[in-house]
Amino acid sequence: TRHLGRSPSRFDPAHLDHWQSLAIRSVNGEALDQWLRAETRAIVPEHQRDPFREVVRANCLFPGQADEWARILFTDEPLPVEAAAAEAARQAGEAFFLAALDAANARGDDFNGFLAELKAATGAKGKGLFMPLRAAFTGRHDGPELGLLYRVIDPHRLHRRLAEFTYVSE
Repeated sequence: TRHLGRSPSRFDPAHLDHWQSLAIRSVNGEALDQWLRAETRAIVPEHQRDPFREVVRANCLFPGQADEWARILFTDEPLPVEAAAAEAARQAGEAFFLAALDAANARGDDFNGFLAELKAATGAKGKGLFMPLRAAFTGRHDGPELGLLYRVIDPHRLHRRLAEFTYVSE
């Protein structure tokens, strides 16, 4: 009992979140799949299972959050657009999203080529480049790394979202 502290115990949600994050990051793929809701597993295409696990490990603490990301990435449900994301889209403007569509059509699944072409066409960089893209891809101002999103979201869905954001930005 000498190694136990005398301080009263206390509930610390931030500490629990930290431990949950460590557990999610370290669990193997099969165990992570079992942790997900059955509905979530049904949404994720088999060929996207590994990239989706990457999204979950880096962005989720609870199964409900993983379900939200599965719906954002793999369904055509309307994206709720956060205020910060909408503002980034508005500042970028219609020309940005039209250039993004052109770059996506020209570069296919080559994310680095897509970014290089978009930078060259718009002169955008830093937050002015990444925030509007994140807004169009997910409707959010935070989340998975953009290259991962670009690879995971179906190209037709990605193009449609970029096209829809030409109107959001007006």
